[in-house]
Amino acid sequence: VRLWDCENKACVGIGIGHMGAVGAVALSKKQQNFFVSGSSDRTLKVWNMDGVTGNNEEIITLKAKAVVAAHDKDINSLAVAPNDSLVCSDSDGFIKLWTVRNEECIATFDQHDDKEEGVLRVQELKNALIDADYTRAIQIAFELRRPHGLLDIFTELHRKRDAGDQIVKAVDALSKEELRLHLEYIREWNTKTVLSYSNFFLSCTPITKMIEIKGNEGVLEGLIAYTQRHFNRLVGLERENHMLGYTSYRM
Repeated sequence: VRLWDCENKACVGIGIGHMGAVGAVALSKKQQNFFVSGSSDRTLKVWNMDGVTGNNEEIITLKAKAVVAAHDKDINSLAVAPNDSLVCSDSDGFIKLWTVRNEECIATFDQHDDKEEGVLRVQELKNALIDADYTRAIQIAFELRRPHGLLDIFTELHRKRDAGDQIVKAVDALSKEELRLHLEYIREWNTKTVLSYSNFFLSCTPITKMIEIKGNEGVLEGLIAYTQRHFNRLVGLERENHMLGYTSYRM
């Protein structure tokens, strides 16, 4: 877990201890001396922020002042109430209310009727990936609203020769709302150079279909800005490569 100073855009603290991916973090609105993280290792950790300021010259190692084995499944959502109680949910459909002071679970809620269906859909997604049915996998990932799952699918597709055909089939099956949502995902991914390959989806999407989406102007503007930046970077690399080849030849 990394703690950042937004004003100085600098990391001021690092907490090490979770054995799985951190799926949720939350800060207290009442106190500024702790924050909480939840992980796929099924634990909640309460991190001490005493001594952390934006003026620290070195990154501070954060210490967990409480560790709670909170759930039987991955923790995917977390919030701190005004009285500093914690509410968190897991991928099995349970919501639990905890007290920070006593590290006790004071209530458990299990009222979601569709959790079994959600589990089945996740299994369908895994089966589609195993069968290399990427069109089906993309459709399920959209229905489950899993952008990270979509990125994994496109990363795998990017390495395959028939990626374009698979994506065209998937695009044809998307509604305008789903396509708009995916363009928003790509806009976020495209801000990172290492993920810029994800915009190859655009070359498989008819321009007319993108233009027909209402309220899509801001998304497209964001895509154009970063895509131009990536293009300029590639042009610069190509020039350097030619110069290196020319220099090597002349030697």
